[in-house]
Amino acid sequence: MFSNGKDLLFIVIAFCILWLTAFACWALYYIAMILKGIKGKSDKADEILSAIKSKIERPSALFPLLIEGIKEAVSFIRDYKEKKKAKEGEKESKNE
Repeated sequence: MFSNGKDLLFIVIAFCILWLTAFACWALYYIAMILKGIKGKSDKADEILSAIKSKIERPSALFPLLIEGIKEAVSFIRDYKEKKKAKEGEKESKNE
């Protein structure tokens, strides 16, 4: 079967290459599955960050509108108080 030690060496080398190839295929498969899981988690993280970003951007876009509303409310209250004081001043001047 084996004519010399060199044939045995070639058989052992072929067997080692076979196992090395099998291990490399197995390792590549698991690396691909891990990367697929990481991609899925990164997609979910991206969705969460996008949701947070949109919730932050919307209120910040409403701040100028809110500030204008507060200014109008303060102006309305100031005008109301001035009118009320003017009416009280007229009533006091009539009573005298």
